[in-house]
Amino acid sequence: MILLDREKSEWMNSIFQEREEHGEFHTLFARLLEQENKCFEYFRMQIDTFWYILNGIRPYIEKQSNFRKCISPEERLSVTLRFLSTGMAFRSLAFSYRIAHNSIAGIIYETCDAIWECFSEKHMPFPTAELLEKSAKDYEQLWNFPNCVASIDGKHVRIKCPKITGSKHFNYKGFFSVVLQAMVDAQYKFLSMYVGAYGRQSDSGVFSESNLFQHIETGSFPFPQPIQITGTTMTLPYVILGDQGYPLKEYLMRPYPTGQEELPREIEIYNYRLSRAGRTVECAFGILVSKWRCLKTELQVEPHHVDKLVMTTCLLHNILIDIEGINEGTLQKINSTNTAKDARSTSRGPRCFNKAGRDAYYICDQFFNTVGVTDFQDNEIDAYVH
Repeated sequence: MILLDREKSEWMNSIFQEREEHGEFHTLFARLLEQENKCFEYFRMQIDTFWYILNGIRPYIEKQSNFRKCISPEERLSVTLRFLSTGMAFRSLAFSYRIAHNSIAGIIYETCDAIWECFSEKHMPFPTAELLEKSAKDYEQLWNFPNCVASIDGKHVRIKCPKITGSKHFNYKGFFSVVLQAMVDAQYKFLSMYVGAYGRQSDSGVFSESNLFQHIETGSFPFPQPIQITGTTMTLPYVILGDQGYPLKEYLMRPYPTGQEELPREIEIYNYRLSRAGRTVECAFGILVSKWRCLKTELQVEPHHVDKLVMTTCLLHNILIDIEGINEGTLQKINSTNTAKDARSTSRGPRCFNKAGRDAYYICDQFFNTVGVTDFQDNEIDAYVH
């Protein structure tokens, strides 16, 4: 019996050995630094923001060279931002950057961990009473809704079908997903988020499992003390705004339910104003997806890695708002195309979590009486009602 000699495998493919000669980072990065607009298009951020992030995470991702030269922190961050901003497959990035696809995956996950470790406490801290009071003032000034500290909603992030999960991740839209539930302030920044719920779960089901719900129910969430509403004699608590998919709670307001019959105009106006204020979370999702386009694609990674990637994009979203602000052109485009979630729409999924207590109904009615219909222009609601 003659044994055929196997060709000895190389320790590194010849294509990847040419990384410093033909790799995308080594041929393009220096040129990008010379053109700020192209650098912004490539990294989806200004070059000063790139250096700010790099300087923060450098100790976490810098490797010591031994028998071969290690991949630099600049290249590691470049690969990560390129993936998050495009959603390119790891194998596609491997050929453009001349780095093996398994190394690409490791670099991206490690860099995402470093970004979260370094910047989460500064740019996405646990909410404080002072922070929530500031957000409430912004909501009242910008959206004419008093005592609102944040709006909350969920977004489905498309993923490949996980192994041995059945239909748990299959959502009502017809694809596999995990749910990102986020609480957003009046400036479109993420205050809190919960990632990783099964796609088949309803908004109320995800909320009941989230760490936010646990903090609120145990009293550890720092809602400011109730105050008297300006121009009235009513003292009302601070609340979060949600759509009809969320339960009515003493701390969570949702629109009045709608049915086949026509609602009184006062209720339509109240639902409109509540939905308009709650639209900030929809706009935040729109800004997030337009910037980090990996969230528009089907992520070809395991669900626990999806959680890491989504959390990183949300943190980067906050970092960019803190440093660069919000592009008004982008926001206007999102507002013009984003219908948000109409308060008259019906929520999908079971409503077993949506039962409300007497106190919640009382507070809802007080907000209805407070918001009122004074100084309301008919053209503000025409598109909503009709």
